[in-house]
Amino acid sequence: MLISLKLIVLLRSLACLWICCAVAAARNTLNQGEKLNSSNQLVSENGSVTLRFIKLEYDRTWDDKDFGFYLAIQYTDFINQSIDDLGHPICTSRMKLGFSRERNWSLSSWLSESIPAPGPFNLKWDPFQERLVISLRDRVVWTSGEKFANIPFLVLLDFYSTNYSFTKVFNGDDEQYAYYTSRDGRKYGRVVMKYDGGVRAGEVLLDSYNCGGDSTKGGCERWDGPKCRSNGDKYELKTVPPTSQHSTTHSTSNKSLTVYDCKDMCWKDCQCMGVYAGDDNKYGPGCHFLIGPYVEGIFHGHLYQIITTRHHSSKF
Repeated sequence: MLISLKLIVLLRSLACLWICCAVAAARNTLNQGEKLNSSNQLVSENGSVTLRFIKLEYDRTWDDKDFGFYLAIQYTDFINQSIDDLGHPICTSRMKLGFSRERNWSLSSWLSESIPAPGPFNLKWDPFQERLVISLRDRVVWTSGEKFANIPFLVLLDFYSTNYSFTKVFNGDDEQYAYYTSRDGRKYGRVVMKYDGGVRAGEVLLDSYNCGGDSTKGGCERWDGPKCRSNGDKYELKTVPPTSQHSTTHSTSNKSLTVYDCKDMCWKDCQCMGVYAGDDNKYGPGCHFLIGPYVEGIFHGHLYQIITTRHHSSKF
């Protein structure tokens, strides 16, 4: 009986300690001078929002929820706000992309699927041709076309502007392009730029990440290059084994380079035939180029984005 009583007291003490720790860990205020480290987190009063540190190697999901594709500020009330009141370069339920002498709003991609550092793609408003433009660094890879002709699914799915209401505003030297959503439509009213250059607007994916080389479908821009690149050259994903140790070369260990940067570099180099496209970090950071002979049709090899030509065979 005495042992049971001691056990009950011990369990109650542990329960109280756990509750106290949980309350402390679930605080919603960080006072001046206090620190927030990897062992702490801030939780909103209603428990719907949590601020915490996440390691760079985290997966695409967190607590069984889709996570890691975008970081956005969700506004809740815009009734008495003008478009000039919003200065954030993030598109949520009432945001803007624009151009002015002082500011140039844009959306930037992540460096990778799990690293939120600025990546190589950005989405901007072109004030001269009045269109949306996706660029890979300084190379235009996709445009929305005149009157958004290259976003047909957006028009079909949102015919009555229930989720998207596009507006263009002129204010002196400023030209601003924005979209609004009704309060009921805010669940889908956001524009998200993915790490691979694709853009998701609610349930609609703008066709940009398939733009690489010769394609001009859906708003893709044909890539300009040296004389060795002609109309018809394009990138294709292939499994190929290099035939000699001199068939590949590594560029630099620049951690900010993505496979899309590497494809751009390869396209400009007439000796380059392709870029390693595996996601296993086999060769470390930077670019790994295919510059020598290779063979196709073999199941055992490595994934490469190969530049194929219309006039020549891609087998060597």
